[in-house]
Amino acid sequence: IFAIGNGGDFIALGITKQSVVTLVGSWALVVNTLTARCLLHEIVHPLDIFSSVLIICGIVLTVIFSGQDSPEWPLERIVDQYQKPPVVIMLIMLASMIFVGLTIMHLDHVKRNRDAKASKSVPAKPSRAIGALYCVVGSLVADFTVLFGKAFSGLLLPTLTGDNQFTSPFVVLIVLVFCVSLPSQIYLIDQSLTVNDALYHIPNFYVFWNVGSIVTG
Repeated sequence: IFAIGNGGDFIALGITKQSVVTLVGSWALVVNTLTARCLLHEIVHPLDIFSSVLIICGIVLTVIFSGQDSPEWPLERIVDQYQKPPVVIMLIMLASMIFVGLTIMHLDHVKRNRDAKASKSVPAKPSRAIGALYCVVGSLVADFTVLFGKAFSGLLLPTLTGDNQFTSPFVVLIVLVFCVSLPSQIYLIDQSLTVNDALYHIPNFYVFWNVGSIVTG
């Protein structure tokens, strides 16, 4: 089911705007609010239901009023875009934030395990701030997935219709980053769900992911 959903997102990224795909994907927040109650027996507050209604309204407004035309991104334009200083700086900043976040998470994990070993007990859960950091880092990696998935999908669809776009070594970099970021995103989401409740992780992850996707897009 996860693969089917992400496959649909990959195709959608090739035919419409990145910001629209990620915002419409927020429908998952509504579904997860319902399933968290039914499957995980987590408590759903009235504010969760109210938020779900707002999300549905936001999705409807996005679909109705957002421009549906997505600009074409041939290989030459993608290569030129990714070499522009603002884009390079943005990617470096995103990568640096991910590295710093992963470092803090690792140090916290080592400390909690050391304390648990010293007291001969089960490792304590991380603080709320560290739990939020798991959501942020996962969403930043997801931004890479969407950004390079958009480029990859934009090259793949014309290629399948006979206009080969895989003629540059730069394409290897696009595919490599996408193939690394996708499983990394899944792993970080799983790690976040081990330290956070689903109803805490899911909305926070999607808020950071949507903001990041809109900005990078």
